[in-house]
Amino acid sequence: MNDPLPETNVFDVHLPKPGPRGAIAKIAAIVLGVGVIAVAVGVIINRAASPTVDPLAQIMPADTMLFLSITTHPDQQPNYAVVSNAWKGSKEAKQIESGLAVAVTYAGFDWDTDIKPWLGDRAAVGLIDLGGYDQPVTSTSSSSNFPRYRVPFFVIAVQTRDRSKSDKFLVDYRQQIDKSASSSYYTNTTHEDTYRGIPIVYQTTESSFSSVSTGQAFATINDVIVLTQGPDNLKKVIDAALDGQNLSTSSNFKTTMSALNGSNVFAFFMDFNQYLQTFAKFSSEMAAFSVQSSLAAGLDNQADQSLQQIEQRRQEQMTRLSQLGQTLGGIGMVMTYESTGLRFDAAAQFDPSQLPAEWRSLYPTNFTPASNQIFDSIPASAVFAANANLPAGALKVFLDPNYWSTVLAANPNVNSADIMQKIDEFQKAAGVDLKSDLLDLLNGDMALVLMTKTKTDASKPNDFYGFNFPFDLAALVDSADALRTASSLDKIFGALIASSDQSGVQLQPMNRAPYTALLDKQNSILLTYGVVNNRLVIGSTPDTLDAIGAASQSPLSADPTFKEATAVLSPDRLSTGYFNLKSIWDWIASLSGGSNCTGCNYLSAFKWLSIDSQAPNNGLQHGSMHIGLQPAKTDLVNQ
Repeated sequence: MNDPLPETNVFDVHLPKPGPRGAIAKIAAIVLGVGVIAVAVGVIINRAASPTVDPLAQIMPADTMLFLSITTHPDQQPNYAVVSNAWKGSKEAKQIESGLAVAVTYAGFDWDTDIKPWLGDRAAVGLIDLGGYDQPVTSTSSSSNFPRYRVPFFVIAVQTRDRSKSDKFLVDYRQQIDKSASSSYYTNTTHEDTYRGIPIVYQTTESSFSSVSTGQAFATINDVIVLTQGPDNLKKVIDAALDGQNLSTSSNFKTTMSALNGSNVFAFFMDFNQYLQTFAKFSSEMAAFSVQSSLAAGLDNQADQSLQQIEQRRQEQMTRLSQLGQTLGGIGMVMTYESTGLRFDAAAQFDPSQLPAEWRSLYPTNFTPASNQIFDSIPASAVFAANANLPAGALKVFLDPNYWSTVLAANPNVNSADIMQKIDEFQKAAGVDLKSDLLDLLNGDMALVLMTKTKTDASKPNDFYGFNFPFDLAALVDSADALRTASSLDKIFGALIASSDQSGVQLQPMNRAPYTALLDKQNSILLTYGVVNNRLVIGSTPDTLDAIGAASQSPLSADPTFKEATAVLSPDRLSTGYFNLKSIWDWIASLSGGSNCTGCNYLSAFKWLSIDSQAPNNGLQHGSMHIGLQPAKTDLVNQ
């Protein structure tokens, strides 16, 4: 630190004088901070524009596994006011803007004169390699044979719209890192070179206790400033851009992102297979290094054998995960605007034909959209509700030994045979067949609900670990035979209680309705379940089930906020999620006891949230999330 930062007021910001700073993290903060702030203050671009290829994907290596791209000029886009008005004049928005200004100045630059004149339309980050250890592991304990650590390979890219001004910025940045080049323990040296006609700048670090290592490297490729670690990585980026073999030509990237809007404020892509392979390599290298370190430390043969067994089990798990990974390709998400607020669209490649043979029969071939009629049976007081149509037999995966083999592959103490034996023993003790008496019956709509309590329930003090939680939970499940399903739950809970070491927990039928309650040692209700309107319902209390039974008098489906939130969803969706955010903010504010609620002004702009998913189409699964916003309240703007 050269100069201490003065205290900052969000309304009148006094910035320190620019000073030399030479770390790669500081310039990264400038690049990423622009997009983070843009998203935070809700500046959105026009979704109606035609899709385009992200220009920054054209300089990322083809094997980039994670890619994040953001707009840097959202205020110039149509419908900017849709989101910005939600926080217009708020203290929180001013704090975010002040924070960005301070971050840029702390890095040694002035936003208005050094960056803004040349800043292009987008900035991005790509991750290509997680790092690891390069050299093969040997059994010798000699330090000279230990693997050499490979730093992660990432790329930060920013478009420039004025090459002469951005070139001047890089010259100034070069001068700053030169000023902080040395210390009493190490020496940083800045180098200049030319690769394929492109000037590059990179740093090396030499210390008294280690060899020379590479540091940050940067260059301008066409109209993109690129920052990475080391000249070798920078040359790979230049090759990707000049040779046309880059992320934008990847089949997974093209297939996934072409299904999403190219004109967006925020875009994310993950090549799942590439990530899985890279993670497997990273994990293997780290495990090998751990084994070698243990050998060098003089562990006995028994300890070494144990390490080798753990590594073998880990390899088995990675093999299974790799098999599953063949079914997935790219996963993408973009953020755009709509008239009600923010919109997030997602797409994921999925090919069930690539599943391991023993798993293919478990994957449903037909998908039935949820009827959404279940919302007629949920009270309008619900603050959260999610439903989906459960395909027949979809839950059978939990009775499949291959599933448990994958989940438990890395645990040397448990295997799938043990799990299946325990399941068989439990079924015999309970007198129930989990497949035919329970799972196969659950073949329709189901929902999870968080709803406000009745007045009777809310008056009970200290009902949630000493805290009066004002919400009840409930699950509603369509069943081919609701009474038989409830009877199966009786047997399951009865067997669990009988096998439990904790005495006092009991299952008790209730007289007020055909409900069954699970009681704790103090006879307090843990949960209640029963058949309500020919549907299995599990809830916090009997009052919860009663409220659901009477929901038709004022159903959630008729609530104005719910109708607004779900109107933007796909009509043939497989699932629906709804959150009344305003109710949550009101509850949080009430906890302050009338005092000022920190952050409530900012949060109050988020009105509701809704989610949907659609059936797979052309090898892609789609889904969306919507956040409803409301303009800032005029009486809160100047608080």
